[in-house]
Amino acid sequence: MTNSPTSLSAFDYLKLDDLEQIVLTEAQHRRDTNRIADIYPDEGPLRRELYPKHIAFFKAGATHMERAAIAANRVGKTWGIGGYETALHLTGDYPKWWEGRRFDAPVDVWAAGDTSETTRDIVQLALMGPINAIGTGLLPASRIIGDPARRSGTSNASTPSWCSTKARMVSLTA
Repeated sequence: MTNSPTSLSAFDYLKLDDLEQIVLTEAQHRRDTNRIADIYPDEGPLRRELYPKHIAFFKAGATHMERAAIAANRVGKTWGIGGYETALHLTGDYPKWWEGRRFDAPVDVWAAGDTSETTRDIVQLALMGPINAIGTGLLPASRIIGDPARRSGTSNASTPSWCSTKARMVSLTA
């Protein structure tokens, strides 16, 4: 059973000394609150070259004002395309390989869905993480300023939050 934050069995985790547990727990926390760093790496089983359509979509943003990702379910449209690009534009932290559009000034982003519930369950989850773990989505926790308030009328939905760097705003609204 691997319930500990370290991928060790709970038994093995408990055999570590206190400092080792703290270091492993902190390493896991940093991975959990900076998920965007793991997307489209240079090498490995999830390396960028395996996603040519995603990369072409990003590159098209440099020359096209509008693009559409029309694809099957579960192929990475929310996290791997829309959420990823939105997080890059909000933070201004573009990877070296990025050939798509780059903003050098703050941007306002409206993240919307057909209902408040779908906005919460899809868009808010991808960008911010669940309401009880804000910062575990694609926007790094270190870049979110303050704690978003709960949105009235929709359980577990949040009101707009600020993303640091050039005062970029995330508005999660339906």
